[in-house]
Parts: sequence; structure tokens; C-alpha cells
Amino acid sequence: MNCLAIQEYADAVLQDEFREVHPLCVWGHGEGLIHSRKQVTTMEDLAGMKLRFPSRLNGEALRALGAAPVGMPVPQIPEAMTQGVIDGAVVPWEVVPSIRLQEMAKFHTEIPGSPTLLHRHLHPGDEQGEVRGLAPELRAVLDANSGAAAARMAAVPWDDRGPIVEAEAKKRGNIVTIISEAEKARWVEKTNPVVEAWVAGSKEKGFDGAALLAQRARWWRSTAPASPEWRMIRHRRAALSRGWPPSWRWRAARRCWRPRC
Repeated sequence: MNCLAIQEYADAVLQDEFREVHPLCVWGHGEGLIHSRKQVTTMEDLAGMKLRFPSRLNGEALRALGAAPVGMPVPQIPEAMTQGVIDGAVVPWEVVPSIRLQEMAKFHTEIPGSPTLLHRHLHPGDEQGEVRGLAPELRAVLDANSGAAAARMAAVPWDDRGPIVEAEAKKRGNIVTIISEAEKARWVEKTNPVVEAWVAGSKEKGFDGAALLAQRARWWRSTAPASPEWRMIRHRRAALSRGWPPSWRWRAARRCWRPRC
């Protein structure tokens, strides 16, 4: 559902950003977690912890929480962990197996719900001139399979893979911690200055960051847990985490489309 909310948001407010590009869709990967050698259950556990961060704002948020953020691309994480350059990294579950992070970091800390620690947007696209040059019938096919339709397709691998990787980590004996809502509120309060600084900077760059954040929150609420589609995703994730075979997963998911759900 993140993907659909992001797509609607992009359709409404990012058209000017995409004036020279034809985005096929806009979606986001799974939420970012802290994968570390030491267990993190409170803000105090982050003090001085050297954590790889994926973006400038994420790094500023980690610094506000007391960590020592270290910037680097994903492929450098394994070597940095092995050599002790970092104590952990912030990445979504889907990235973990590709760099074997579950073998170097025994503890995985999740932030429940929204806002979360990390969520990045992705968008494949083509130059507007190339798209406009297509034959009308081909353009019609492209348009019919772009936007929300493509965002739904893009979401499936992320929604499927995350619970599988989490289950594999637990099977290794790794410990997954979900911080409490009370603790999350402390993190949100501590990182609010980062958000406020971004909003202030947006005015200097000619756009209203506060309005964009408010719009994003409205779209998130409009697509979150009450919708049948969200329930379908939730049931599929539960089925994946239990290791059910594919036919059972879809059977569980389809139940959520029935009116009685």
C-alpha cells in the first residue's frame, strides 16, 4: 500500500518534476531497519553506534538519535562490517541476503507503522519525446499498464521478499526487535528538528515542504489498513512468514477481497 499511496502522491504533486520524463510508475521499497551487532531496544542503545545510512536526511536523523552515521553505498557494507568500520546498517529486509548481512548482524530493529526510519521512492521511466513518438495503439498499451497498475506489480516482489528474509534470519537464531510505540514516540520527537530543518530549507528552494508532508499523510491514511487491498497484502505477508506454499498464500490473500472481510 505504500506503493499506491506514493503513486497517487506523485500523480498529484510531482508532475512538474517529471515534465521531461514519462514515469511508468512510482513506488517504494520496504521499510528500513537497523541491522546491528548489538541489540537496539531504546534510543540510548544507539549512542555512539556507527551505522551506515542511505541518505542525507536519514543520516541526520540517526545523528539526532545519538548514533554516529557513516555514509557508504550498499556494496561496501560487508567489508565495512568485517573490518569494524561500522557496527550496523540501515537497509530494508529485501537487501539483507544479497550482502549476507544476516550473517554479520545478529540483531534487527524495526520501527512499527508510519513514520518509519527509511522509505525510498523508485521510478522507472523514459524520455517524454520517446513516449510521444510511439504509435497510438502502443501508447495506449503503455498507459494502461503504467501508474497504479504498474505500482501494484512493482510492489509484489518487495511485499513477498521481506517476510521471507525476516523468517530466514529468525531461523538462524537472529533476534528481531520491534520497538514499543512509546519508544517510537521518543524517536519521532528527537528527530522532529530534522524534519523542521527540511521544511525550512524547502521554502528557500521555492516549494512548500509542510504542505507536501501534509498531503503525503492524507494519502497514506486514505490507503492504509481499512482497505481490502491492504488486508490482502497483510494476509499474504502473514502466509509468507509462516512458510505456506504459494497456493495457500494466494488463497489466504483472496479471502480479504470478499465483502465479509
